[in-house]
Amino acid sequence: MKGLEEAQFDGKALAQLMRSRRTVHSYRKAEPDRSLIERALELALWSPNHRSTAPWRFVWVGSQTREKLAHLAVELKEKEGNLSEAKKKAVYQKILEPAALVVLGCLRDPDPLVERENYASVACGVQNASLYLWSQGLGTKWGTGALTRHPQVYKWMNLDPQKVEMVGFFWIGPFDSSPKPPPRPPLSQLLSEV
Repeated sequence: MKGLEEAQFDGKALAQLMRSRRTVHSYRKAEPDRSLIERALELALWSPNHRSTAPWRFVWVGSQTREKLAHLAVELKEKEGNLSEAKKKAVYQKILEPAALVVLGCLRDPDPLVERENYASVACGVQNASLYLWSQGLGTKWGTGALTRHPQVYKWMNLDPQKVEMVGFFWIGPFDSSPKPPPRPPLSQLLSEV
């Protein structure tokens, strides 16, 4: 294939990278190089993008905004019911613990089909970025929830909810141990032929 000759492409290494990558839930306090994360986000832009809509939107969340997010996350959980002090601390730390937090945004479109294609492109982009970061020793997690739909968070992120949908938080950071792989069904259970 044209272009692959120069890249010294190693399909086996790529397959191993895909099989080894995990969602990380617990991070170390060490700060990764921001340029490494920006490189990963740039690689997200190379994901499939039907109609060339460039739907990806990223917002780097600084420490002061993360504090506000953490307080709001606790407040939202408290509204769900009785919340112990330990659970409050866990919710708070979930926002503050990873070294980096990036909001994932997806460009809205009046056509539901285009909007669905845009979301698929963002999802592919997250996989690109996650694989690259994993290859560099950094873990990631794509998380969603009430916080990503809260009107105040849209204001803090400087996003117009009519133009961009927040589709999650992207936690990034160094970690100590990789979670065990979840079982996957064999391809034979999922592949059919007509």
